[in-house]
Amino acid sequence: MIKLIASDIDGTLLPLGQRTLPAETLHLIEQLIDAGVVFSPCSGRQLASIRKLFGPLTDRCVPICDCGADSWLNGKAVHTLPMPREAVNELLHDIIAQPRCAAIASGVNGALYAFKKDWDNAEPEPSLHSPDMLPTHAPEDIPCEILRVSAFCRDGGIAMDPVFRPKWAPRGINVAVGAPAWLDFSVADKALGLSRVCEALHIPLSEVAAFGDSYNDLPMLRTAGEPWLMSIARPELQAEFAGHICTDINAQLRRYLAAAGQRT
Repeated sequence: MIKLIASDIDGTLLPLGQRTLPAETLHLIEQLIDAGVVFSPCSGRQLASIRKLFGPLTDRCVPICDCGADSWLNGKAVHTLPMPREAVNELLHDIIAQPRCAAIASGVNGALYAFKKDWDNAEPEPSLHSPDMLPTHAPEDIPCEILRVSAFCRDGGIAMDPVFRPKWAPRGINVAVGAPAWLDFSVADKALGLSRVCEALHIPLSEVAAFGDSYNDLPMLRTAGEPWLMSIARPELQAEFAGHICTDINAQLRRYLAAAGQRT
């Protein structure tokens, strides 16, 4: 019996290249909530970004944000786990020292801070130029604690993972490939965020279904009772979740909705 559904957003609920959630997906999520199933958008995005996608439905969901570093229930934080500030400053300097990388820091106050070089070619990543970014001159000038640091890597997150992981994983910083050009850094992961939400709601992890498509979803998928990996995922990930590959998330949500209707 599935009581909670946790789902990654980009590449899972939100098809790659699109900026708005499909209307059918939002309607299915609303119906699931009406049927008594908890729905948790689980993303590297901040709460404000999730709210832009889900609109008023956000307040009926239980968002897990910043790669599991914070989660929200009824407008209140279930948990918040900031990164050590000294490590944040050093990590940001490490990222921007790379010739083809830029960095974004996500603050506990909902603010975003971007650090990039003036590259010769036009920068294709629009989030680095978002009006939501607050200007700051150096990592040390950020006035709040940081939940997550993300590196935009022009050569791809997978290519840059070996550059950063050996330095930061031994220091307790989780390093995970998110979207193709991004690496995420935090002291949490999506499994931790999911576990904290389940503890707060008294829902066993065995009664959780989870959907994801990339490396930063692996901890959550390995924790949930029913994991589903999207069919766009890389072959090495599909090998681990053979038999649990999802080609149509809406179809799977409809199955859970039908099962919820049978038990109500």
